[in-house]
Amino acid sequence: MTTTIAKAPGKCILFGEHAVVHNYPALAVAINLFSECKISSHKYNKIILNLRDYEYCKEFESLDNMRKNINEKWVQIPIGLQYISEKYGIEEKRFRIRIEISSQIWPGSGLGSSASIAVALCSALSHYFNLGLDKANISHCALKCEQITHGNPSGIDNSICSYGGAILYHDSQIERVPIENFPILLIYSGEPHETIQAIRQVSNLIKKNPESTNIIFNEIGKITKRGLNALNSNNFSMLQQVLHQNQVQLQKLKLSTPNIDKILKIASNEEIQGIKITGAGSGGCLIAIDSSENLTKLSKKLKENSFTSILTSINYSGVQND
Repeated sequence: MTTTIAKAPGKCILFGEHAVVHNYPALAVAINLFSECKISSHKYNKIILNLRDYEYCKEFESLDNMRKNINEKWVQIPIGLQYISEKYGIEEKRFRIRIEISSQIWPGSGLGSSASIAVALCSALSHYFNLGLDKANISHCALKCEQITHGNPSGIDNSICSYGGAILYHDSQIERVPIENFPILLIYSGEPHETIQAIRQVSNLIKKNPESTNIIFNEIGKITKRGLNALNSNNFSMLQQVLHQNQVQLQKLKLSTPNIDKILKIASNEEIQGIKITGAGSGGCLIAIDSSENLTKLSKKLKENSFTSILTSINYSGVQND
C-alpha cells in the first residue's frame, strides 16, 4: 500500500489584514501549529475521506460525486483533487485513495486553518502521484481551493503556509523577510468567524464611506511598513507599538466583538501592549507579543476568564512531506 503524509503550518498576520485585499502590503508569519494530510491507496473503487478532528467520514464513488455531495464547508477538498487531476493529467481511476486530515488549528480562528489544510492536501497529492511540485506550485493549488472557500482571498494564507518563515505580501508578489524568532500568544475569542462574511462587512463599509475607509487602509499600509522596519531592526518595543496601532485601525473597520474587547481589556490590565486581531476578525483569534514570562501570565489570566490561548513561535520550514 502506498502512503504519503504532508503537514503544513498555520499562520498569523502581523500587519495588513483586509487592506491587503485592496493592494496594500501585509506581513505574515507561519506558526508552529500544523495541519496534516495522509493519503493512502486501497483496493476499493472509491474515495474515502476522514476528517479526524471534525467527526466527518464519508465515502464517494467519484470526484464528481464528491464535489456534489460533500459538506459545503469541505468543498475545497474535491476542488483540490479536481485541479490536480486536470492540471497534471491524472486519470480519475487512480483516485482510489483514502484521505485523512487532522489539524491542530482552531477552525474559523484567523490562523489559516483552511489554507493549512489545502496546502497539506496539495503537497500530499503531489508526493502520492510523484508530481514533484515545488512550494510555488503547491501554493497555487491551495489558492484554487481557497478561492472556493473564501471567494476572493488575497493569496497570503496559502503562501505563508507553503513557504514558512515571514513574508511581505503585496499585489500578489511575495518577499521573504528575515526574522528573529519570538514568542507569540494565540488567543481564541471563542467565536468562530466566517472570512467571507467579514470581507463583505468591510466591503459594505467601503460602499457607505469610501473616503474614510480608504484613509484607514492607507494608514494600515503605513503601519505594515513600520512593522517591517521594526522587524528589520529587531526593535521589539516598536513592534509592540505598531501592533497596537494596527488594532486601532481594525476596530475602526468594525471587526471587534464583545469577547475581543474583553480580551483586549484583560491584556491592558496586564500591561500587554502588543496585541491585535489576526485574520478576518469579527471573531477568531488575537495575537499577543511580549516576553514568554509576560505572555504566560496573560495566558493564566485569560484562562480565569474562560479564554483559551496557546504559546507558540515562528515556523521556518513551511510545508513538508514525511
